Amino acid sequence: MIDKEGNVRIMDFGIARSLESKGLTGSGVMIGTPEYMSPEQVEGKEVDQRSDIYSLGIILYEMVTGRVPFRGETALSIAMKHKTEKPKNPRLLNHLLPDDLSQMILKCLEKDRKNRYKNAEELRSGIIKIEEFQKVGKEQDSKPSIAVLPFRDMSPQKDQDYFCEGMAEELINALTKIEGLHVAARTSAFQFKGKDLNVRRIGEELGVKTVLEGSVRKAGNRLRITAQLINISDGYHIWSDKYDRDIEDIFAIQDEISLAIVDNLKLKLLKKEKAQLMKRYTEDQEAYSLYLKGRYFWNRRYEGGLLKGIEYFQKAIEKDPSFAPAYAGIADCYCLMGMYNWNPPKEAYPKAKAATLRALEIDDTLPEAHASLGWIKMFYDWDWAAAERAFQRAIELNPNYATAHNWYAMFLTPM
Repeated sequence: MIDKEGNVRIMDFGIARSLESKGLTGSGVMIGTPEYMSPEQVEGKEVDQRSDIYSLGIILYEMVTGRVPFRGETALSIAMKHKTEKPKNPRLLNHLLPDDLSQMILKCLEKDRKNRYKNAEELRSGIIKIEEFQKVGKEQDSKPSIAVLPFRDMSPQKDQDYFCEGMAEELINALTKIEGLHVAARTSAFQFKGKDLNVRRIGEELGVKTVLEGSVRKAGNRLRITAQLINISDGYHIWSDKYDRDIEDIFAIQDEISLAIVDNLKLKLLKKEKAQLMKRYTEDQEAYSLYLKGRYFWNRRYEGGLLKGIEYFQKAIEKDPSFAPAYAGIADCYCLMGMYNWNPPKEAYPKAKAATLRALEIDDTLPEAHASLGWIKMFYDWDWAAAERAFQRAIELNPNYATAHNWYAMFLTPM
């Protein structure tokens, strides 16, 4: 299709003869065939390799949709459409067409040749990237995948929203540590909170094969937690269970749910992965509950929420001074306070750094703390090399930690 000089050549596609019959020459310039003529050819202007790109775009369009982009009663009417009309998106005619391939074809068909691919080599690079992306997509499609939705609050006082979100978030964090399991990020899964949508539709929108949903009912010191794993392909339950326990048993319940998901998705746990799945940063249930409240408000991303988050994280530390994630939570709050100037950066960032270093002193394998350190190195210390090391370390420790990827992307943008 592309020769050593980078020019388009039609080869071995089973359509060479039909293209010749339509007037496509070796240079790609159409002779007397308005369906394949570029706008500059229509006007009789000088043509170059970008005219070839346009003609190839029409061929590709016809190959994937079964029709040329412009039709008309006469050669003149077709030629005028090449000059003035925008082609319909190929995906509207073939919904199985990948969007990136559709956009590539439309770029070939830009009216202004300056907006097309410069030459066939550039077009080939685009095709290769699409091919690689499709391979990755197929590999991911073959992997087990899950979205954990925020649990519904069934408590009489409706005051356990923080606990419901925290329960789901902790399960997400645990499941992301399992190699071979694709887990939808918190922000993706939580966008459906409070929306009356069919679970199958949610799963399809998130591109996962299974969805975990559940509910929490708290009365006094007793918890009733239900959890159900649903197969998106047919909408049936793969597994469901109910837990009636004292609130002190919350850690055991989370472990049981995580292991049940692993078992029902037929995943094999390595010894190291099982240890990570069962890892607890505190044994103090009250400290844990305060931490969940802190994360609940941190995720709201407004000044009052961050201040409340700091308050709850500090209370969690008072209950358990060795609770490393609570220190990371304080750091995250001060990072955003400094970023948005809700607290002067010269005050916010030193507090964030102190909390981060304390978290790492307790547990240097905590991905949240490394991500916080990266943020501080980037926005306060301006130590680019140290920032990148910290973000990469956070991602190494938890490749599915969405915040680390988000903040690392913010670092890479100015780089």
